[in-house]
Amino acid sequence: MSDDEKAIRELIRTWLEATESGDLDRILSLTTDDVVFLTPGRPAFGKEAFAAASRASAGRFAIRSTGEVEEVEVRGDVAYCRTRLTVSIRPAGGGEETRVSGRTLTVYRKQPDGRWLLARDANMLTPEPRPRAVLGAVPVLQVADVTASIAWYRDVLGFSADPFGPPDAPVFAILRRDGAELMLQKSCREPAPRATGPEPPLAAYLRVSDVQSLRAAAVAASAQAGPIEAREYGCREFSLIDPDGHVLVLGQCN
Repeated sequence: MSDDEKAIRELIRTWLEATESGDLDRILSLTTDDVVFLTPGRPAFGKEAFAAASRASAGRFAIRSTGEVEEVEVRGDVAYCRTRLTVSIRPAGGGEETRVSGRTLTVYRKQPDGRWLLARDANMLTPEPRPRAVLGAVPVLQVADVTASIAWYRDVLGFSADPFGPPDAPVFAILRRDGAELMLQKSCREPAPRATGPEPPLAAYLRVSDVQSLRAAAVAASAQAGPIEAREYGCREFSLIDPDGHVLVLGQCN
Protein backbone atom coordinates (compact mmCIF):
# COMPACT_ATOMS: atom_id res chain seq x y z
CA MET A 1 0.00 0.00 0.00
CA SER A 2 1.43 3.36 -1.02
CA ASP A 3 1.89 6.30 1.35
CA ASP A 4 -0.81 8.22 -0.57
CA GLU A 5 -3.34 5.44 -0.09
CA LYS A 6 -2.46 5.24 3.61
CA ALA A 7 -3.03 8.99 3.92
CA ILE A 8 -6.44 8.76 2.25
CA ARG A 9 -7.53 5.87 4.48
CA GLU A 10 -6.42 7.87 7.52
CA LEU A 11 -8.45 10.86 6.28
CA ILE A 12 -11.55 8.66 6.07
CA ARG A 13 -10.99 7.37 9.61
CA THR A 14 -10.56 10.92 10.90
CA TRP A 15 -13.72 12.06 9.08
CA LEU A 16 -15.82 9.32 10.72
CA GLU A 17 -14.39 10.07 14.17
CA ALA A 18 -15.00 13.81 13.77
CA THR A 19 -18.57 13.16 12.62
CA GLU A 20 -19.32 11.08 15.72
CA SER A 21 -17.80 13.67 18.05
CA GLY A 22 -19.48 16.60 16.26
CA ASP A 23 -16.16 18.28 15.48
CA LEU A 24 -17.27 20.38 12.52
CA ASP A 25 -14.07 22.40 12.32
CA ARG A 26 -12.07 19.20 11.99
CA ILE A 27 -14.36 17.95 9.25
CA LEU A 28 -14.15 21.21 7.29
CA SER A 29 -10.35 21.10 7.52
CA LEU A 30 -10.46 17.84 5.53
CA THR A 31 -12.19 19.42 2.51
CA THR A 32 -11.11 21.73 -0.29
CA ASP A 33 -12.66 25.20 -0.49
CA ASP A 34 -14.48 24.24 -3.70
CA VAL A 35 -15.76 20.90 -2.36
CA VAL A 36 -19.06 19.66 -3.84
CA PHE A 37 -21.40 17.22 -2.12
CA LEU A 38 -23.97 15.11 -3.97
CA THR A 39 -26.83 13.44 -2.09
CA PRO A 40 -30.05 11.78 -3.28
CA GLY A 41 -33.00 14.06 -3.90
CA ARG A 42 -31.35 17.48 -3.58
CA PRO A 43 -29.14 19.77 -5.69
CA ALA A 44 -25.37 19.72 -5.31
CA PHE A 45 -24.09 21.92 -2.47
CA GLY A 46 -20.75 23.23 -1.29
CA LYS A 47 -18.75 23.85 1.84
CA GLU A 48 -20.81 26.76 3.15
CA ALA A 49 -24.14 24.93 2.85
CA PHE A 50 -22.62 21.79 4.39
CA ALA A 51 -21.36 23.81 7.37
CA ALA A 52 -24.70 25.61 7.83
CA ALA A 53 -26.67 22.34 7.84
CA SER A 54 -24.20 20.76 10.26
CA ARG A 55 -24.43 23.70 12.68
CA ALA A 56 -28.24 23.64 12.53
CA SER A 57 -28.31 20.00 13.64
CA ALA A 58 -25.45 20.26 16.16
CA GLY A 59 -26.27 18.58 19.47
CA ARG A 60 -29.62 17.27 18.24
CA PHE A 61 -28.45 13.81 17.23
CA ALA A 62 -26.03 11.13 18.33
CA ILE A 63 -24.29 9.67 15.27
CA ARG A 64 -22.34 6.44 14.97
CA SER A 65 -20.62 5.50 11.72
CA THR A 66 -18.85 2.42 10.46
CA GLY A 67 -17.11 2.24 7.11
CA GLU A 68 -15.31 -0.20 4.88
CA VAL A 69 -13.00 1.15 2.21
CA GLU A 70 -13.58 -1.01 -0.85
CA GLU A 71 -11.27 0.69 -3.34
CA VAL A 72 -8.66 3.47 -3.48
CA GLU A 73 -7.14 4.49 -6.79
CA VAL A 74 -4.44 7.16 -6.92
CA ARG A 75 -3.54 8.91 -10.17
CA GLY A 76 -0.96 11.60 -9.58
CA ASP A 77 -2.47 14.38 -7.48
CA VAL A 78 -6.03 13.05 -7.83
CA ALA A 79 -7.52 9.93 -6.25
CA TYR A 80 -10.93 8.34 -5.95
CA CYS A 81 -12.26 6.07 -3.26
CA ARG A 82 -15.27 3.79 -2.99
CA THR A 83 -16.50 3.23 0.57
CA ARG A 84 -19.38 1.32 2.12
CA LEU A 85 -20.90 3.14 5.10
CA THR A 86 -23.50 2.47 7.76
CA VAL A 87 -24.66 5.42 9.85
CA SER A 88 -26.91 5.20 12.92
CA ILE A 89 -28.70 8.40 13.94
CA ARG A 90 -30.55 8.74 17.25
CA PRO A 91 -32.18 11.91 18.67
CA ALA A 92 -30.07 13.25 21.51
CA GLY A 93 -33.10 13.43 23.81
CA GLY A 94 -33.97 9.80 23.18
CA GLY A 95 -36.12 8.19 20.54
CA GLU A 96 -36.07 5.70 17.74
CA GLU A 97 -32.82 5.13 15.89
CA THR A 98 -32.59 5.64 12.13
CA ARG A 99 -30.03 3.73 10.09
CA VAL A 100 -28.83 4.61 6.61
CA SER A 101 -26.38 2.60 4.59
CA GLY A 102 -24.87 2.39 1.14
CA ARG A 103 -21.82 3.54 -0.74
CA THR A 104 -19.99 6.77 -1.32
CA LEU A 105 -17.76 7.67 -4.26
CA THR A 106 -15.25 10.34 -3.26
CA VAL A 107 -12.62 12.30 -5.16
CA TYR A 108 -9.57 13.59 -3.30
CA ARG A 109 -6.94 16.14 -4.36
CA LYS A 110 -3.36 16.28 -3.14
CA GLN A 111 -2.34 19.74 -1.93
CA PRO A 112 1.05 21.45 -2.48
CA ASP A 113 1.94 20.66 1.15
CA GLY A 114 1.30 16.95 0.53
CA ARG A 115 -2.05 16.69 2.33
CA TRP A 116 -4.99 14.94 0.71
CA LEU A 117 -8.35 16.74 0.94
CA LEU A 118 -11.86 15.72 -0.03
CA ALA A 119 -12.94 17.57 -3.20
CA ARG A 120 -16.06 15.77 -4.44
CA ASP A 121 -18.35 13.36 -2.59
CA ALA A 122 -21.32 11.41 -3.93
CA ASN A 123 -23.22 10.03 -0.95
CA MET A 124 -25.67 7.30 -1.99
CA LEU A 125 -26.78 6.19 1.46
CA THR A 126 -30.47 5.32 1.82
CA PRO A 127 -32.61 4.48 4.88
CA GLU A 128 -32.59 0.85 5.95
CA PRO A 129 -36.02 -0.72 6.41
CA ARG A 130 -37.01 -0.81 10.05
CA PRO A 131 -37.86 -4.21 11.49
CA ARG A 132 -41.51 -4.44 12.45
CA ALA A 133 -41.89 -5.49 16.08
CA VAL A 134 -45.71 -5.52 16.00
CA LEU A 135 -47.10 -7.16 12.88
CA GLY A 136 -50.80 -6.63 13.49
CA ALA A 137 -53.68 -6.70 15.94
CA VAL A 138 -56.58 -9.18 15.64
CA PRO A 139 -59.93 -8.74 17.43
CA VAL A 140 -61.07 -11.83 19.35
CA LEU A 141 -64.87 -12.02 19.53
CA GLN A 142 -66.62 -14.12 22.18
CA VAL A 143 -69.47 -16.05 20.56
CA ALA A 144 -72.11 -18.51 21.75
CA ASP A 145 -71.84 -20.84 18.74
CA VAL A 146 -68.63 -20.85 16.70
CA THR A 147 -70.19 -22.83 13.85
CA ALA A 148 -73.10 -20.40 13.50
CA SER A 149 -70.76 -17.40 13.63
CA ILE A 150 -68.50 -18.92 10.97
CA ALA A 151 -71.51 -19.27 8.68
CA TRP A 152 -72.58 -15.65 9.30
CA TYR A 153 -69.14 -14.17 8.62
CA ARG A 154 -68.82 -16.35 5.52
CA ASP A 155 -72.23 -15.48 4.06
CA VAL A 156 -72.35 -11.81 5.02
CA LEU A 157 -68.72 -10.67 4.73
CA GLY A 158 -67.03 -13.38 2.64
CA PHE A 159 -64.57 -14.60 5.29
CA SER A 160 -63.12 -18.10 5.14
CA ALA A 161 -62.51 -19.93 8.41
CA ASP A 162 -60.04 -22.28 10.06
CA PRO A 163 -61.95 -23.86 12.97
CA PHE A 164 -60.30 -25.58 15.94
CA GLY A 165 -61.77 -28.20 18.25
CA PRO A 166 -64.31 -30.96 17.60
CA PRO A 167 -65.51 -30.86 13.99
CA ASP A 168 -69.16 -30.67 15.01
CA ALA A 169 -68.59 -28.15 17.83
CA PRO A 170 -65.45 -26.03 17.30
CA VAL A 171 -64.38 -23.82 20.16
CA PHE A 172 -62.22 -21.39 18.19
CA ALA A 173 -61.83 -20.13 14.62
CA ILE A 174 -59.61 -17.79 12.64
CA LEU A 175 -61.45 -15.86 9.94
CA ARG A 176 -59.54 -14.49 6.97
CA ARG A 177 -60.28 -12.33 3.96
CA ASP A 178 -57.90 -10.26 1.81
CA GLY A 179 -55.20 -10.27 4.49
CA ALA A 180 -57.56 -9.20 7.31
CA GLU A 181 -58.23 -11.50 10.27
CA LEU A 182 -60.83 -11.93 12.99
CA MET A 183 -60.87 -14.59 15.69
CA LEU A 184 -63.90 -16.28 17.22
CA GLN A 185 -63.80 -17.90 20.66
CA LYS A 186 -66.61 -19.89 22.22
CA SER A 187 -67.81 -18.00 25.26
CA CYS A 188 -68.16 -19.81 28.57
CA ARG A 189 -70.54 -17.14 29.86
CA GLU A 190 -74.09 -16.17 29.09
CA PRO A 191 -74.33 -14.02 25.95
CA ALA A 192 -74.13 -10.31 26.66
CA PRO A 193 -77.25 -8.27 25.88
CA ARG A 194 -77.33 -6.70 22.45
CA ALA A 195 -75.90 -3.22 22.27
CA THR A 196 -78.51 -0.46 22.32
CA GLY A 197 -78.56 3.30 22.04
CA PRO A 198 -77.40 5.73 19.35
CA GLU A 199 -73.68 5.03 19.87
CA PRO A 200 -73.25 1.32 20.72
CA PRO A 201 -69.74 0.13 21.60
CA LEU A 202 -67.72 -1.20 18.68
CA ALA A 203 -66.14 -4.65 18.57
CA ALA A 204 -64.12 -4.19 15.37
CA TYR A 205 -63.48 -1.66 12.60
CA LEU A 206 -62.87 -3.06 9.11
CA ARG A 207 -61.17 -0.82 6.55
CA VAL A 208 -62.59 -1.62 3.10
CA SER A 209 -62.11 -0.51 -0.49
CA ASP A 210 -65.77 -0.54 -1.64
CA VAL A 211 -68.24 0.13 1.16
CA GLN A 212 -71.19 0.27 -1.25
CA SER A 213 -70.80 -3.26 -2.62
CA LEU A 214 -70.08 -4.77 0.79
CA ARG A 215 -73.22 -3.26 2.24
CA ALA A 216 -75.24 -4.53 -0.73
CA ALA A 217 -73.86 -8.04 -0.16
CA ALA A 218 -74.67 -7.84 3.55
CA VAL A 219 -78.25 -6.73 2.85
CA ALA A 220 -78.65 -9.54 0.30
CA ALA A 221 -77.59 -12.00 3.03
CA SER A 222 -80.33 -10.56 5.31
CA ALA A 223 -77.81 -9.06 7.73
CA GLN A 224 -78.72 -6.18 10.03
CA ALA A 225 -76.84 -3.37 8.22
CA GLY A 226 -77.10 0.32 8.98
CA PRO A 227 -77.08 3.07 6.34
CA ILE A 228 -73.88 4.35 4.80
CA GLU A 229 -72.90 7.63 6.46
CA ALA A 230 -70.23 10.15 5.53
CA ARG A 231 -68.07 11.08 8.52
CA GLU A 232 -66.24 14.34 9.14
CA TYR A 233 -62.90 12.49 9.23
CA GLY A 234 -63.21 11.48 5.59
CA CYS A 235 -64.71 7.98 5.80
CA ARG A 236 -67.96 6.51 4.50
CA GLU A 237 -69.18 3.88 6.96
CA PHE A 238 -71.96 1.50 7.85
CA SER A 239 -72.45 -0.79 10.82
CA LEU A 240 -73.32 -4.45 11.11
CA ILE A 241 -74.44 -6.47 14.11
CA ASP A 242 -73.44 -10.12 14.17
CA PRO A 243 -75.50 -12.94 15.75
CA ASP A 244 -73.88 -12.34 19.15
CA GLY A 245 -74.54 -8.60 19.17
CA HIS A 246 -71.02 -7.55 18.23
CA VAL A 247 -71.06 -4.22 16.41
CA LEU A 248 -68.79 -4.04 13.37
CA VAL A 249 -68.15 -0.87 11.41
CA LEU A 250 -66.99 -1.06 7.80
CA GLY A 251 -65.34 2.11 6.54
CA GLN A 252 -64.01 3.32 3.20
CA CYS A 253 -61.60 6.18 3.93
CA ASN A 254 -59.96 8.68 1.59
